[in-house]
Amino acid sequence: MLHHHHQQQPQQPQQQQGQVHNASTPLLPHIRQGALAPVVPPLESELSRELVQAGGEFLGTFVFLYIGFAAIQASVQHGEHFLLSIALALGVGLACGIWLAYRISGGALNPAVVFALFLLQKITPRKAALYVAGELLGASAAAFVVSASVPGAWGHDFKGANAIAPGTTYFQGFLLEAFLTAGLVLL
Repeated sequence: MLHHHHQQQPQQPQQQQGQVHNASTPLLPHIRQGALAPVVPPLESELSRELVQAGGEFLGTFVFLYIGFAAIQASVQHGEHFLLSIALALGVGLACGIWLAYRISGGALNPAVVFALFLLQKITPRKAALYVAGELLGASAAAFVVSASVPGAWGHDFKGANAIAPGTTYFQGFLLEAFLTAGLVLL
């Protein structure tokens, strides 16, 4: 008679509610370690790891917004706002930015997302501050590079496509932005 021995998988320690995320607890526990494990090499200190991760946020945000800003500037220079091309460029830029940053930092790429992670105690205050700094510097660098590299975009000629649609009040615009950002954070 054959006996089947079932090996039990070692259980991962469950992250307690309110526990701050660290390098040994996955931020997304439903994704198993392995192919999607972060590529941040083992560094000497937690601060060193967090600085590399903030660099990932800088890189991802830069790529995301460079593609988006360049598409907006190209659209505006043609005299029309090609909303579909702008939306597609921002979507592709976001996908590229997340693809670049995901395995380094998680690919938050948005201070609102970082703030939500901080409020949920998934990241420490120091890591949140470093991520936001990286994201703001990446956004600023993207605007500078587009402004310097797209013909006619330097200085006051750099335009954006952010405006409230005719007939929409500022309060309605605020509510739309608040709800859409909340949807981004929740997804």
